[in-house]
Amino acid sequence: MSSVEKGDQFEKEVFDYIKNHVESGNTYLNPKFCKFHLQKGYYSSKRDSNIKFDVTIECFMPDADEYSHLVVIECKNYKSPVKIDDLEEFESKLKQVSGVNVKGMFFTRSSFQKGAMTFGKNTKMALIRVLPNENVVWDLYRSPISSSNKVRLKEDAVIVETALLTEEYVGKAQNVYCVSGGIFTSSYITAFNKIIEDIVPAKERSLQIINFERKVDRFKKTIIPFLGFNELEIKSKHFIESIYTRNVEEKLDFELIISYFTENYNITFVFDENLGSDKKHNEILGQISVAERVIKVSSALEINSPRWRFTLAHELSHLVLHHDFFSNDDVYNELINNLQWSESEQINSDIQRLEWQANAFASCMLVPKDELIEIVKDILVKLNVNHFNHGVIYLDEQACNLNTFKCISRKVKTLYGVSEQSVELRLKQLRLLNDNRSRVSDLPH
Repeated sequence: MSSVEKGDQFEKEVFDYIKNHVESGNTYLNPKFCKFHLQKGYYSSKRDSNIKFDVTIECFMPDADEYSHLVVIECKNYKSPVKIDDLEEFESKLKQVSGVNVKGMFFTRSSFQKGAMTFGKNTKMALIRVLPNENVVWDLYRSPISSSNKVRLKEDAVIVETALLTEEYVGKAQNVYCVSGGIFTSSYITAFNKIIEDIVPAKERSLQIINFERKVDRFKKTIIPFLGFNELEIKSKHFIESIYTRNVEEKLDFELIISYFTENYNITFVFDENLGSDKKHNEILGQISVAERVIKVSSALEINSPRWRFTLAHELSHLVLHHDFFSNDDVYNELINNLQWSESEQINSDIQRLEWQANAFASCMLVPKDELIEIVKDILVKLNVNHFNHGVIYLDEQACNLNTFKCISRKVKTLYGVSEQSVELRLKQLRLLNDNRSRVSDLPH
């Protein structure tokens, strides 16, 4: 593939990525009042001609014929770090587009030189690095840290800054790293919304939370987009909030969620059928039939048991995250292997990425992040645990460390109806648990 073809492919990838995020309803922009363009020209009085930009989003007021705000995206699939000259040239082009509020975003697969990143920050330009797949290790577990939430955010910012500046950086379960409005984040939604805050007045923004305007029977196969932990945390929280107000330390209310999808999207839920096994004799725990609009969880699982709850949460995750990526004739079986992870799992296919996202999203829904952190802090104080040299929760075969973990696990299991393995998974996702036992179990029962 030539460099031009690679550049065109990256532009299309960024275009689809941005468009999908806006249309999903997870940004401040109302997709009904946005138009997306590839290689569109905009008039420059200095040139007395148009300047073509890689990707643009035109933002309209309701009933307006002309857009009032413009988001301009530059895409560079460089082999070497982005230089300050590249950003200066991009900023010069932005200033030549007159008559509207304009904001710039610069996407690249490579890193940024230090001077380029400083320039981008000072001009309030959003800088986004999208790592190629070979530079991402899809590890469900993240290394533990021994710090408060405030310090953890600072440490995350250091990770993001390192990813932006280091050419050979390898991401763990994240492929997008951004700095926007002085904020370092691995959440593209956060970076994008920061840009919109600067150009679109609050009264004109429309946070849509979740958008199912595209009907279930229009599912189609396409490339599954990358979503890291931060994106999935945000989307899971918004998803629950769009359905009901969840009380603190309350189990996920599946009855309300089932009613929501039944009433609004004509989804049928079946829990009284044994789904049997596939051709390789693997037990089928869950199933989505796209054409029939049916979600099933095997009757072999006791209703409301931890395994049942995780399986249903996993199937709902597919519906929320992947409702555009199945074709009409798909009957997708959930095997026991789909609900497992290895400690350093490589995602080499759309199916693996799809399953990884559903597992992580289900975990986020079942055990809310902020509540879990408060539970851990409270128990550590009560147990007088105050040595964090090896992580917030250090787990090995010693009785004292096992007791600390068991106290936390028992409370979380009781509150949220999950298994001990699911508690382990969630604590590791949030970098709260350093599991140094000789054997680590990965399967949420």
